[in-house]
Amino acid sequence: MSDDVMVSVICTAYNHKAYIAQAIESFLMQETDFSVEILIHDDASTDGTAEVIRQYQENFPDRIRVVLQTENQHSKGVKVGNILRQMAQGKYLATCEGDDYWTDPRKLAKQVAFMEDHPACSCCVHGAVKIDAVRGKAVGVMRADTQNRYFTTEEIILGGGDLFPTNSMVYRREWGLSLPPFYQEAPIGDYPIMVYFSLQGDIYYMDELMAAYRINVRGSWTNRQFANSEKRRRFYERMDIMYDAIDRYTDHRYQDSLQVVRRQNRWLQLIEQGRLKEARGEEFRDIINRMTRREKMRLWMKQYIPGVYERLLTLRRRWLYPDR
Repeated sequence: MSDDVMVSVICTAYNHKAYIAQAIESFLMQETDFSVEILIHDDASTDGTAEVIRQYQENFPDRIRVVLQTENQHSKGVKVGNILRQMAQGKYLATCEGDDYWTDPRKLAKQVAFMEDHPACSCCVHGAVKIDAVRGKAVGVMRADTQNRYFTTEEIILGGGDLFPTNSMVYRREWGLSLPPFYQEAPIGDYPIMVYFSLQGDIYYMDELMAAYRINVRGSWTNRQFANSEKRRRFYERMDIMYDAIDRYTDHRYQDSLQVVRRQNRWLQLIEQGRLKEARGEEFRDIINRMTRREKMRLWMKQYIPGVYERLLTLRRRWLYPDR
């Protein structure tokens, strides 16, 4: 590892031509008194993303290193983040996918300062603004809490993959190079990696909105993963395999929490399959009780007047996304 590099930015991109420049500019704008390298992996994009990345690399050859694939690696089961982690020279790694970006020029400085002062901290995260990629507007926030604090492993397991924005993570390089089998085999990346980091040290959350997280991105990982019922079924099967692996890795210390998230996933599958009577059963009563009045109304409409429900969804999509 180079003594000169404090942070390696890990950026993975695929068909992000419309967004990648904003992501790279947000890396370059970081105000630090330490060296930052930017590592970008393009997974054989077909929309010209690689050309944008190549131009930035030519303009900033001392700061940006790139991997431009000619064949898509994700489709072969390769976790492309591992490629960049092996290349990284920094003491800390910071993540941001190519369709997201950072908004605070002092983001890295704040997180690194905290971790330097707290060597037991394995990962530092923060909040983010949700941006609708189609409308280009803020539609909400991702905040794990309303105050700065540490999060336990149990909280992270129960929080699922939406607890912390992926582009908020700054973690120690050594933990990124020793990821366990339950991460390597998982259908998602941020959730198991946060569980693992919480087992290695403290997870500290800064209640500051220092990044933007896009939703409704065309061709995004989420859209491709849930494109049809068969893909969704396979996804949940692989999640169950991951939960089993986490349970074994932790010697069953978090078995109760894992059972809770398994049950939540079973409930989601019943909803997606239209088995709403089962979803409203006693087994899932606590989930129903935590729903808002609006969410309960949607569930009721989907069960008893599905035609009206689908029509309203169609009208809403046409109003929000007229070009789709």
